[in-house]
Amino acid sequence: MPSLSLSRPASATRFARFSPRKCADALAAVLVISMSACSPSSKEDSKKAETNRLEALTGGHTRVVWVRNLADKGDMFTVGGRLQLMGLDSRDPKGPAPLLEEMRNYSRPMIAPDGASVVYTERPIPGKGNSAIFMVDWKERRRKPLRPGYALDVWRDAATGTVWVYALKGAHDLGTALPVGGPLIRFPLTDPQKEELIFDHNSLNVDNVQLNRAGTRASGLLPWPKSGSFELTRGTFQLNRQGCWPSMAPDDSGLTWVFDGAHQNLLLFAADQSASWRVPLSGAEGVNNESVYHPRWSNHPRVIAFSGPHIGGVEKNGSGVDIVLGRLSADCSKLEDSMAIPDGTPLSDYFPDVWVEGGEKASLALASAPTAAVPVAAPATEVWSPARTGLVFAWLSANSKAEIPVGNPPAVSVVAPVAGARFGPYFGMLLDSGRFQADAAAAKAFPQAVRSGIWSAEAAVTPLSTSDAEGVILQAGADLVLSQSGTALVVRASGKSWRADRVLSPGVTTHVVLSSPSRDAAPVLWIDGAPVSLQNEAPAPPAAAGAQGLTFGAHADGSASWHGWLEGIALRSTTTGEQDALASAGWWKRTLAARQPIPRTVVEAKVLQAGRPKILKDLGAYSRSWTASLFEQTKLVSGPDPGKTFTVARWSILDKTPLADSPPAEETTVLLELEPFAAYPGMSSEDGSAEVCPDGGMPDFLDSAPVKFPGTAK
Repeated sequence: MPSLSLSRPASATRFARFSPRKCADALAAVLVISMSACSPSSKEDSKKAETNRLEALTGGHTRVVWVRNLADKGDMFTVGGRLQLMGLDSRDPKGPAPLLEEMRNYSRPMIAPDGASVVYTERPIPGKGNSAIFMVDWKERRRKPLRPGYALDVWRDAATGTVWVYALKGAHDLGTALPVGGPLIRFPLTDPQKEELIFDHNSLNVDNVQLNRAGTRASGLLPWPKSGSFELTRGTFQLNRQGCWPSMAPDDSGLTWVFDGAHQNLLLFAADQSASWRVPLSGAEGVNNESVYHPRWSNHPRVIAFSGPHIGGVEKNGSGVDIVLGRLSADCSKLEDSMAIPDGTPLSDYFPDVWVEGGEKASLALASAPTAAVPVAAPATEVWSPARTGLVFAWLSANSKAEIPVGNPPAVSVVAPVAGARFGPYFGMLLDSGRFQADAAAAKAFPQAVRSGIWSAEAAVTPLSTSDAEGVILQAGADLVLSQSGTALVVRASGKSWRADRVLSPGVTTHVVLSSPSRDAAPVLWIDGAPVSLQNEAPAPPAAAGAQGLTFGAHADGSASWHGWLEGIALRSTTTGEQDALASAGWWKRTLAARQPIPRTVVEAKVLQAGRPKILKDLGAYSRSWTASLFEQTKLVSGPDPGKTFTVARWSILDKTPLADSPPAEETTVLLELEPFAAYPGMSSEDGSAEVCPDGGMPDFLDSAPVKFPGTAK
């Protein structure tokens, strides 16, 4: 990257939205370049100024490709047929111009490594049928069909010079925002019918797969919201975070990002996944602290592109969205320069890709993560690895990097939140007014094991309250319920009941293992690795009619809600022995010892500025959303002092249901139970409204009081 001398301060990257003439004047005024100090007085001079600035930002000859929407309504995911393929060459005096003027579907355009052609996918209209991959020569602008499929990335093998197109061989849901498919294959750009299998998985989303320079790793979604990277040579997936629009640096630094739920920041991850940091994008030129979308790394590791501003949030799918280029600082800690490509029309531009001549030779020199980086999580002493014999369900957390395949064919266990359930600290299940449901395979296999009488279950259980009324921790069909009553663990299985008193404490994580040798014998119980006797109770009441499946935190009908966290759940169709129980308890003891306590504050505060909550029709693919508001402290009740003023996120929508009084009205005084927003790392990947937060940042705190979900049975 050449050394640049920019005359404007860093704050000058935030411009108001300009007309093309004013934009050209402003662009020329802020660069120190070899040209007259006076403003451009002609279109030719204006274009020259923009060209000079573009190359100053990127470091050389640059081409940009994107999709323009010509329809009367937004088409942010390019599913329609009223689109146009646009291009900009910094050495072409015409400026932005169509590469193909014909209106049709153009999805995910990508510039080939030599900059001479563009590869894109055409989705069928109205989304039924197969997608097809095409190529366009930049100079001749002729459209050439390549083969069926969905193109994801174009990569050159430095050793052989072969240019490969990576693609999904088959994709479905093509009329939606999240096409998914597989397997991942590749084919030579010059020989499309010659294919190689890369990743035999049928749950890849199309945005964003990007390879590193060596071709050994790629970013991706498996599927949304599981965002991370693939180790292509071994076929393994490394989960970074729940989120969208992952991307991988085009060199071999191993740097990756996940886009945050507020659609304003990149969450960058170090190569070893040990730390992450936030890079705000909403302060880029022309964005004016609004949302951005379609972020993608170029072929140069310090040049990125995205679309914006998406006024009022990306879900609004409004007009007047431009392409924005940005340059990352040398340590990738911030966006040090940016440039919008305005077109002077109300039309919207999406899905940018950027090619910089010589960009494939540039590399990041990151000796360490920037000072703004924070640990991704407390270091684990070793990978969670529950005993595999008879395993039918294994779920550590929503951000588990140790996903355990179970079943035949092997699959990774998943859970879905219902009603007021959500993910809490350490990405565990947070329960107080809802439940989580297990995937269909586990919901069938484990209740079958319980009916046979031979089964075992383990979990890390953290109650957050005590009540004599039973709260259901786990229910498996009609034959097994594990619940909490006061400080007791209650087991109801096959028409019998047992309890162990004084084994659960509020705020304390307890490792529980239950093992049932038969329908007639009492289960064996270990608490934190120590055997504990179960006492007989009166026979269990008859099971609820129609009880089925596998749920956590409440009955399947939502009744008997439990207040607590769940992590590290392993369910088996076999018994568990003492050795395995001790080994698992030991792993949890070491893991919990590495965790730092989460500070908690109770405070009375007045609402100074209430955030604008999302409305249901603007949620898109999300089912949950939070809203940040600005508060002023009136009384500190307990815990650390949060300061005179502070921002607080509260859930405003859960399970696509608005919550009452969220956020509270301005000038009202409310009691808040606060924990640091950073203690809930999954929140940054959820949909949210952070408009009251300064400089596009995240809220200071999360209101961690139990949510009041409408109609939840207690």
